[in-house]
Amino acid sequence: MASSERTTVHEKSLAQKLVDDNLITEEQLQYVLLLSQENGCKVEQTLVEQGFLTPQQLAILMSCQLSIPFINLKIQPVDPKALELIPESMAREYGVMPLCIIDEAIVVVMEDPENAQAIAKLASFTGRGIEPAVGIPQDIHEAIDWNYKPSGGTEQTRRV
Repeated sequence: MASSERTTVHEKSLAQKLVDDNLITEEQLQYVLLLSQENGCKVEQTLVEQGFLTPQQLAILMSCQLSIPFINLKIQPVDPKALELIPESMAREYGVMPLCIIDEAIVVVMEDPENAQAIAKLASFTGRGIEPAVGIPQDIHEAIDWNYKPSGGTEQTRRV
């Protein structure tokens, strides 16, 4: 319950930052908050669905807000060794893409880098620390599709 409260605070602070930075109006903020509450969606998702932000703008804003890196999976290569540590089923379940290994920790690009449950499950499964990064959800899903498909034995670095 505490994590959902924290997410709500984060969502409101992100949305309020958009107002403070004159990216949306106070009226638009109230509309988005109401709509997301009615639909049971995250505020971030509603901001994108209503066209107030692009998925990339949202990912970059989240990166700044949370002080974690934004990773563009369209251009960033995926280390096959990191890919081997997290099975496709977990990657799909949690909306994550293992990117690389740094100092025994796995850098994982996530749709929701605040998902403490996903981070804990991935850490427990792999026996390694998880360093979250934020990415664009569609790019993460495409990267999962591309990187987990049978490679036919090629040693080439895989990309989306």
